Amino acid sequence: MLRGHNIFSIIGVVLKHPWIVIVLVPCSVNLLLVGMYFSGVPLLANIVAPYMPDVAQMREFGLLENLENIYLLTMAAMGVAAIRLKTLQLEKAAAVLYTLFAIFLFLEEVDYGLHWIEFLRGTPPEEQLVIRNLHNQDSGFIDTIIKEGMAYVTLIWFVIAPFALQRSKNRWVRYLLPAKQYAIAFLLIVLISRLAHYLDDQGRGNTSLLRNISEFREHGMFYLYMIWSYTLIYRRSLGSGT
Repeated sequence: MLRGHNIFSIIGVVLKHPWIVIVLVPCSVNLLLVGMYFSGVPLLANIVAPYMPDVAQMREFGLLENLENIYLLTMAAMGVAAIRLKTLQLEKAAAVLYTLFAIFLFLEEVDYGLHWIEFLRGTPPEEQLVIRNLHNQDSGFIDTIIKEGMAYVTLIWFVIAPFALQRSKNRWVRYLLPAKQYAIAFLLIVLISRLAHYLDDQGRGNTSLLRNISEFREHGMFYLYMIWSYTLIYRRSLGSGT
């Protein structure tokens, strides 16, 4: 029985099988979400990203966006735990910055709660705010730059670095370096994202993810960063060099 075990200890058991937690889980979930959204079954599509004509930000109420929010909140919670668990002052300082960044990302993703405020107030779409956060200003230009930049950073760190730096003896590199399974997961998530874009170009799915099909890729990336963060916080220590 799992009585007395918290969620992090459960994750710790699963992490003994990196192919499951790093590759199988995010890719399976992403494929399931893509399949549901483009299934042609309104009920399934609406679970992923509901079609709500009277709500401008309808996708915010779907499973896809809220899974991303759960990942970010989990990262923030792990950051708070790291402040207490880590022994080196440098690690504690990094944990503080990490926590603040995770909270900032979460607030940006949920538009600082605006979609809930407008929904509960019954604000009509034409009266809802256009500029809702920092990253979606300038007609989405900033958002595009951030997403593309993070994609390249993730490519370098999750795909190239595990192979290029595998023989490094530097303790910082050993501490931060992701497992090689992240490379496979990243490439599969990108392929699934391309599949989603292809299906969208064929006119399948509803319009709730209009110009936001990249959310499928973003979902996978947030998951990978959450698992990598767990590894750094709970399974590695810069102080001991492990």
